[in-house]
Amino acid sequence: MGIIGAVLGIIIFLFALAWTQGMFGDATSKLDEGRTFNLVSQLRANVKEGFFGQSTYGSNANLVPTLMAMGKVPGSARGSGNTIVGPYGGNITILGNGRRFQIEVEDLSDEQCFNLGKRFADNAGTEFGVVNIRAGNTAFTGVFSGTPVSRTLAQVNTACGGGGVRNHLAITFR
Repeated sequence: MGIIGAVLGIIIFLFALAWTQGMFGDATSKLDEGRTFNLVSQLRANVKEGFFGQSTYGSNANLVPTLMAMGKVPGSARGSGNTIVGPYGGNITILGNGRRFQIEVEDLSDEQCFNLGKRFADNAGTEFGVVNIRAGNTAFTGVFSGTPVSRTLAQVNTACGGGGVRNHLAITFR
């Protein structure tokens, strides 16, 4: 039993190691998902607070430098210069246009895009003042200005199906 026991012990050890690595990866992914949602929610609240009483957010204006100057971007999300970096490593841009603003999270996988987008879809979107949710393979250059659209989970899932780490998820708020 000595050699067989040792081999079985090694096999069990390797199986347990692989299982814990998988569990750690899932936990890390869930943690980053939660952090990204919290950051977007915090930035949304900070834009509303920082621009309270203003008649407009500008004309497709980059709001990040102003938010940085006001101290409305958490230190953990500050990148070099006037950039915001999300927990997944991609930049977060914030554009304002008229009475709407858009928070865009870049470089998401399909799954990350969907998991973040679903938190702002359907009835949850109404609570957050969501006007639209868009996803694509390139950055959006302007804030959505059309008629408000409530996105379903199925629509967000389809939009986030770009493949690979290249999705840009843009959430427009009022």
